[in-house]
Amino acid sequence: MPWRLIGLALVLVVFLAFTGFNLGNRCDISFVFWTVKDVPVFLPIFASFVLGLLCAIPFAVSLSRKQSGKKLGKEDLPQEGGPEDLSAGGPYGVD
Repeated sequence: MPWRLIGLALVLVVFLAFTGFNLGNRCDISFVFWTVKDVPVFLPIFASFVLGLLCAIPFAVSLSRKQSGKKLGKEDLPQEGGPEDLSAGGPYGVD
């Protein structure tokens, strides 16, 4: 547990350093009919990161649902034939 806290602290330090070094860098953001002027560079970068995370959430949820539904035990697996099936083309019926 303390490693997660240390990792979070390091991420926050890097984020704050990035923000501090880019406060003077400004850009204009254009939304087709509307332009926001003199926005610090870190804000659109941070907003893009957050929007990317929000777009990835449905995919992560659907993947976890698929994986939880596919948990099979040994009794659920198909049984393969023994050596006697090899003369008949094996367990897959291939001659």
